[in-house]
Amino acid sequence: MNSIEITVANVHRNEQVNIVGLARGLQAVLCSNLKPGFYYALLPMMGCRCIDVLDREGEQFAEEIHRQYGSHLQRFPMNYVAQVYSSNLLSRTTAGFWQDLKCAGLFKYWEPGAWPFPAWSRSGYTYIQMLCVYEVDRNLGPYMARNQGHRNAPRWEGGPLSCVAEPVLTDKQMSEQMEKLETILVKHNLNKGEPHV
Repeated sequence: MNSIEITVANVHRNEQVNIVGLARGLQAVLCSNLKPGFYYALLPMMGCRCIDVLDREGEQFAEEIHRQYGSHLQRFPMNYVAQVYSSNLLSRTTAGFWQDLKCAGLFKYWEPGAWPFPAWSRSGYTYIQMLCVYEVDRNLGPYMARNQGHRNAPRWEGGPLSCVAEPVLTDKQMSEQMEKLETILVKHNLNKGEPHV
């Protein structure tokens, strides 16, 4: 995999299992509204708000994460960033759609009927996004202000930061993930590949 030089000046916070899954290349999909063309430093939630709607695999993954990084992920390396690879507008979804994402290994740690289907309908997120994740050569922690509380979004402190980045997944792996997602979108007759606004 080839290293590239990137500039980071944004932060995205999400559930612990999602952020660690992205960083380890175990997951490439999020329900989010990130803007294409920008690099986002990945920041895990300090607590796991949704432990009750993880499936068994997700519960085991959350336990492993806490053993390795601490209950608030204080030992998690803050050197991962993501860029939107594909942004797909969702006008509606069904529990079956999320079940298919889970079975395809794209979004696999959640009980589809409990989360994310009910959460999507009230979250304000209108896109399912495939993310290309990179490991960078800088500690981004000092640049991310951890605003307290779920409703208070974190912010980037300081100016844009140049980093050398190495993709977590290969181009071939990303293409395979994208093919799975497109197949599911077509199956459920959902919008795909819509421009992000």
